[in-house]
Amino acid sequence: MNYLWFKRINNNIHLCIESQLYECTLHEINAIEIIVTILRANYEISYIKNKKSKLCNNTIEIINKKSYGLKICLVNHVIILNLFGELSLTYSFDSFQWQCEIIYSFLNQNYGNKSIDYKIFSPTYLEHMLGVDIPRIERVEYATKKIMTLALYEHKKIEAPTKVRVYDHSLYKKLKQGYVDNGHMITNHICESNAERINNILKELKESKEIYPIVVYGNENVVRDGTHRLVCLYYLYGNINVPIVRVYVKKPYYSYTMYKALTNNINLKVIK
Repeated sequence: MNYLWFKRINNNIHLCIESQLYECTLHEINAIEIIVTILRANYEISYIKNKKSKLCNNTIEIINKKSYGLKICLVNHVIILNLFGELSLTYSFDSFQWQCEIIYSFLNQNYGNKSIDYKIFSPTYLEHMLGVDIPRIERVEYATKKIMTLALYEHKKIEAPTKVRVYDHSLYKKLKQGYVDNGHMITNHICESNAERINNILKELKESKEIYPIVVYGNENVVRDGTHRLVCLYYLYGNINVPIVRVYVKKPYYSYTMYKALTNNINLKVIK
């Protein structure tokens, strides 16, 4: 089986497949975007496999990031990863899990002074938000907090997001009313609506009570990741203690403008 391997050298990361004598060098930010996107793809493939297994018999495009040359598809129980339009790797479910273990090991060894287990983060959050800050993470701290001590962002269509307590969040209000719409708010999995997502979280909490920790930055108490989890926990159990992880990142954070400048200028060198 051919796997992608990673090697960090200064601000670059080498992606290698030794058996095919294939190697390319990417800027750190570009490579990390590919890395965390693969982790998210595995998260969504696992969801499809466990929740909607009949879909595995079809061809499903899981990820297509043209700017990175990364495409991942699920085709009749086979996972196909295409990189840069010229490298194609084929995985079973188990071998793709092992590919992700290689990635987690690389992140744990190279970022955060070997003190961070990146498995504690939701892969969706890693891919959408935290990935750009990974090179700047100094440390994390683990704690518990009462739900009511945390604030949530309330996103509206036009205005800038505001900070509210969980009982004032629109998602909680709808849950209390027995109705969660399938509108624009958030969907994170293939074929999972907003309402399905809430119902699945409620079911998982009732069955196992195991969740990804709530993520906050530094000394803030504003939720960066975990709004749906927090709303569901408050709905089920009230103002309980919940696990949180505080992520300390070197300042200044990567700006969106800086990030887009990097991601739009990939300088790819392939050695065969």
